[in-house]
Amino acid sequence: MCVAGNPILYELGERYGIGYRRLGKLIVATNDEETGELQILLDRGQRNGVESLKLLSKREMKELEPNVEGVAAILSPSTGLSIPKLLCSQRGQKKRVEDLTSTLFQFGIH
Repeated sequence: MCVAGNPILYELGERYGIGYRRLGKLIVATNDEETGELQILLDRGQRNGVESLKLLSKREMKELEPNVEGVAAILSPSTGLSIPKLLCSQRGQKKRVEDLTSTLFQFGIH
């Protein structure tokens, strides 16, 4: 869902005024043994079409998030938060939920 759904969800958020925040995410290796796992995750993400992933050194990671403890990280800058069903239902906008759900199913995202 992430690769196909990511741009769709942001586009629908803009179109329908559904709140979201593109915050990014760090996937952190807390020791040297875990850095190999980071490379596996990075390779898998890139094979699956996630273009914006980047392997960060400890220095680069600390520049982005000084309070994180680790030796390296993967940055996923396109990761974000949205709760479209909750936001729409709170505003009484059932039609928007139906449109969103229909669009996601249209693209095979469910």
